Amino acid sequence: QIAEGINPLEKKQAIRQEITFGELWDLYWERHAKPYRKAACRNDESIYRLYLSALAGKKLSLITADNIRELHQQVG
Repeated sequence: QIAEGINPLEKKQAIRQEITFGELWDLYWERHAKPYRKAACRNDESIYRLYLSALAGKKLSLITADNIRELHQQVG
């Protein structure tokens, strides 16, 4: 990668600075769910806790189609 002009350290640093799925959820919750979806808030929170919290610690760019497929199979 270095020979191709790509710095692997920059990629690692970018991933470290990226937000996690849990942080994205918190942003959604504060900016969208609470102010605009008051009636559905409890349902959204339950769905997150039951199904999506397993992805909370993952960086967004590291969530793969396989992760989603696996989650979908568990839910189904």
